[in-house]
Amino acid sequence: MLKSLIQCGFILICLPFYAQVESGNPQPFSDISEYSEMVSRETIMARMIDGLGFRYFWATEELTEVDLEFRMSGDSRSISEIMDHIYQLSQVIRNFATGSDNSDSAVVGMEDRRQKTLNNFILARTAYLETYFPEHKEAETNGQKVKNDPFWNQLNGPLEDAVWHCGQIAILRRTAGNPMAPGIDFYRGEKK
Repeated sequence: MLKSLIQCGFILICLPFYAQVESGNPQPFSDISEYSEMVSRETIMARMIDGLGFRYFWATEELTEVDLEFRMSGDSRSISEIMDHIYQLSQVIRNFATGSDNSDSAVVGMEDRRQKTLNNFILARTAYLETYFPEHKEAETNGQKVKNDPFWNQLNGPLEDAVWHCGQIAILRRTAGNPMAPGIDFYRGEKK
């Protein structure tokens, strides 16, 4: 019975993402204009991940191989290296939310890395919506388990760090001559 309820809850939570795919949107987070009417710690955390996913989706949409290798200077990170870092952060975010210490298999190519990053965001947001989360959880940071890591560190740590790096990608791709698509409304979470 409990398993059936959890499965039904999971389906209801994921429905907006499936609807996006069915309505012609190629991936989750391309539009986050729909939101929960309920406000709780869980829905706020899920919405923060929605905002991150939305920014990541559009910052990395239609990047070229030339864009991926672009860097501002010889000692700065390339777009590809920043995407690698965001991917690692997405694993930390996912692992904290789900209480796991899973490590993904190696990624192959930019699109695979991008998809796995977006999937990690989906898993994290779903985990926050499905379960009440404690103040402290075990997390994995830089390959090492961190016990009793305060939830707040997830906000100012990997989540905000990933948002920061999405902004870096947006700036770098504009500098490289391939700005993000026009009409992206970050306030409403949609592309016009």
